[in-house]
Amino acid sequence: MAMPSGFDTIDMFRKIKEIIGAKEPVRVREIHVEEVSRIIEEYERALEAELLEKFSAPRQEFLVLRSHLQSCLARLGGTQAKTAFHPKIERITKNSLPEFEKALSSALERTFPNEPDAFYQAATESLKGCVKGLAGPGRYLGTVFPEEMKEIRTLVDALGQKINSMTPALADTRARRERIAQARSIYSSLTEAKKSLERTKKELSALTESQKDLGRRREELERVSNECHATISADTDLSRTEADAERTSRKIGDLERESLVVLSTLSHVLKKAEKIVQKKVGTGKELNHVVRLLASEGARLQASTADRIAKVLPVIQGLISSGDIQLKNQEEQVLFRSPGSIPSRLYSLIEQRQELERMLGAEQEMITHHPARVRLAWAEKALTEVCADAKKVQRDIDEKQEKAKVLERDLPRRLRDLEAALSHLLAEKISIVT
Repeated sequence: MAMPSGFDTIDMFRKIKEIIGAKEPVRVREIHVEEVSRIIEEYERALEAELLEKFSAPRQEFLVLRSHLQSCLARLGGTQAKTAFHPKIERITKNSLPEFEKALSSALERTFPNEPDAFYQAATESLKGCVKGLAGPGRYLGTVFPEEMKEIRTLVDALGQKINSMTPALADTRARRERIAQARSIYSSLTEAKKSLERTKKELSALTESQKDLGRRREELERVSNECHATISADTDLSRTEADAERTSRKIGDLERESLVVLSTLSHVLKKAEKIVQKKVGTGKELNHVVRLLASEGARLQASTADRIAKVLPVIQGLISSGDIQLKNQEEQVLFRSPGSIPSRLYSLIEQRQELERMLGAEQEMITHHPARVRLAWAEKALTEVCADAKKVQRDIDEKQEKAKVLERDLPRRLRDLEAALSHLLAEKISIVT
């Protein structure tokens, strides 16, 4: 047959291939994420109902076979051997028959629940008991009761076949249960991740508001601090008091250095005297006590210590006069040129220090309790606390932001996992709509 003009053979084969090889587009079922739980539950209920339906007829047939087997077992007990056997075989049979009847009766009398999994388990255990009874005490009974034992074996085989007929349906259901559990677990994980993201965003929002509040609080405290500094700078009386306090503090420092020179020189001579008279009861102990007091009090000499020094000075003066103590440096020679004036000089240093400290205390009291100073101290303390709180809030914000990023990056993967699990479970292409 002649081809139509202009018809290309290659085009013809291409068109045929396209027609034959054309595939229908894959239908995608869209499911809203809020419907997932309901769909899984409906599928699970349908699956269990289907299994129950598949087990209905085999279960009934199994129970009928069991009844037949129980009847055969009952008849076996009343059957007499038709042929005489060797006494040994008859003796074995006599012992084995009760054991066989007991084994099979126990296996067949168990409860067989309606629920498929429990029924299958009970049926399997029953079959095992029957097989064990046949292999044990029943192995010799076939010789004595050939027809009865043949029927029993046939019924036990039928029980096994009936159980085998239920196995595929149960295996398929269990496999689909695993897919249900997997889909449910993924859905639960996705739901929890979404809830966690929502909680994290709420916490971030609250932290951001706290950060703003702390920022406003910080600005207010800084304003108060600046006002206080301006007030303090403009207060000439306060500036004069601060200058007085600084001068008084310097005078106390100068006086302490002068006191240390005097007391150090005095302590050196006292130690010499202590070594000389340490064997003498009373005087040596007093010298030792005065030396220790001078070492502990330093420049802050107490009047009571000055009194003790005044009491031991005659001893020192006597040792100097006798030549037992040699004044070797200029400071010692100047100090002990007039030993009687040493107590008055010590009392004077103590009184001057106490007066200067009283003046400094009064000046510092005025400075510390100045209204602007009090308010400034409060503002600076509050500002330190606000800054510490702000740092903590910022750390919390950084932590929550990172957590939110991780959750947001992970949600699409969890969604894809759920789509894959549902597609595998429902045997159709699923797309989750959020």
